Amino acid sequence: MTMEFESGEDFALAMDKKDPMAKFRDRFYLKEGEIYMDGNSLGLMSKDAEDSLHEVIEEWKNLGINGWMGARIPWFYFSREMAKLMAPIM
Repeated sequence: MTMEFESGEDFALAMDKKDPMAKFRDRFYLKEGEIYMDGNSLGLMSKDAEDSLHEVIEEWKNLGINGWMGARIPWFYFSREMAKLMAPIM
């Protein structure tokens, strides 16, 4: 399958409307007036990541060392949980 591309703004806007990933745009902190094209680095901060970090920080604050086994997802098992999430893409 081949696709013809154009360099104009109208074409870019039309392609944006067809983009199935566009629904994820609002889940990231975007900088007004900037185009972010660094896909192999840290990337933009997602609101989901921020929420997860806040949750773990609250657990740390409230549980202290007991978070290793007493957190919603015990910290001791974080590596196992991450492995489960990453395995399908490896």
